[in-house]
Amino acid sequence: MLGRALSRRALLRAFSVALVAPAATAANRPLQNGEDLVDATADDVSTVEDVSPVLMRAICAHCAAFVNYSNLVRDPTPANVSAIGDAIEEERSLLLDVVMFPATNQAERNDQANYLSSFRRRCDAKCRKEP
Repeated sequence: MLGRALSRRALLRAFSVALVAPAATAANRPLQNGEDLVDATADDVSTVEDVSPVLMRAICAHCAAFVNYSNLVRDPTPANVSAIGDAIEEERSLLLDVVMFPATNQAERNDQANYLSSFRRRCDAKCRKEP
């Protein structure tokens, strides 16, 4: 069941939130006196902070668990209905891992916040669509 949840779509969704958003934020900073974009990104290389692989795995695992739970809910066969309870517990546990992750630098705090805020927006949008 977990193998199906680790689809390319789930991983791309997690990576787009975790990696692209912070990169876009860094690229959108205002340029200094006469500085061009090439110089701005070259200067930032020395201040790049690494994001922990543990945080990235936690984000990817939660994203995959959420996709798995969503797939079970969308296809309410008897086998899926019995698996929904386990899937929601797993998803909540993995979400708690992401929330409680002790970020050690600004890059980790940004990735953590970006993922959690985009996850909340996605959940809020789903709640508005449901009758």
